[in-house]
Amino acid sequence: MLAQHPTSVPQLEVVAGTVSPEHEQQHIALLSRLVQRERVCMFIEHLCRTSRVSVRLRTQDGRVLFAQGAPLPEPTQTMLMPLTLMQQPIALVEVAGTSEQVLPVAQMLMHWLEDVLVLEHEIGSLTHAVVHSYEELHLLYELGGALGGVLDVEHACHLIVQSLTKPLAAAQVMLSLLRHGVEHVVAQATNAEVDRPIHAQARAVATLQVNSEPIGTLAVQGKLGATEFTSDDLKLLDGVAALAAPAIRNAQLYEVARSQADTDALTGVYNHRRLQERIDEELERAQRYQHPLTVLMVDLDNFKLFNDVYGHLVGDRVLQTVAQCLCAVSYTPLRAH
Repeated sequence: MLAQHPTSVPQLEVVAGTVSPEHEQQHIALLSRLVQRERVCMFIEHLCRTSRVSVRLRTQDGRVLFAQGAPLPEPTQTMLMPLTLMQQPIALVEVAGTSEQVLPVAQMLMHWLEDVLVLEHEIGSLTHAVVHSYEELHLLYELGGALGGVLDVEHACHLIVQSLTKPLAAAQVMLSLLRHGVEHVVAQATNAEVDRPIHAQARAVATLQVNSEPIGTLAVQGKLGATEFTSDDLKLLDGVAALAAPAIRNAQLYEVARSQADTDALTGVYNHRRLQERIDEELERAQRYQHPLTVLMVDLDNFKLFNDVYGHLVGDRVLQTVAQCLCAVSYTPLRAH
């Protein structure tokens, strides 16, 4: 690998690794930032001055990332050493000089840069993990606070799906709940960011469970700017699902309790208390919009006599039948959903 100038610098045969082009560019960017630091530049400059060599770092396609050292008189010797990160070649260290120090300097510089790159990469990974954990905890904290005062199932579901579109860079988020053993989509949200490519095949699903009992699913479909959802994305999705399920169940139980409080146990239609509330609501609406209001009273003739003759069980069936008929022809609902 030693060459006499002006003979062309020999090229190393470097076997390409399995690193993706995206990761390769990230590694090159990391190296570029590293050699721009003042301490690194000072170290390499001192090395060039004391060993009487010149140093260049270039990518495998020939792009120069860094150059240091004064022009050297001919003839010179040039040494190329592959610079790797995570066992993947990312650049070449080119050291040229007239002394016997070319080979040891090239080896020492290569190993030093590789050690520093590994440290920088680990620090960057740890920083990313810390930032991601903070963002995840902040999202869960904010979502938990928002869901704490929500007792409407649909409203709670909408808050959940809207909280995930940006953090997961998902094209669509859907929340489905089980009703009589069948899943029904209750809420969905679409990402407004359309300037990035969408990989529609990317999909991830988390089960909503309360006491190990599934109550629905939380699904994300389509990843913006990437081919699939990462492990961090899946962890956040599971975290939101674990937080959302109890909140949804509480809202469902509240709706059931509210429905029972508003409903006549025999006929299933609204009871007298709910009738008074609806009358107040409609009176307020009529006054606000200056509309007339009509109240229709319905009575069953001779119903007491019917009960005396046929018994209260048959009378109850009559009341249930009349309630069903009224519900069938009423424009507004007469019973809780």
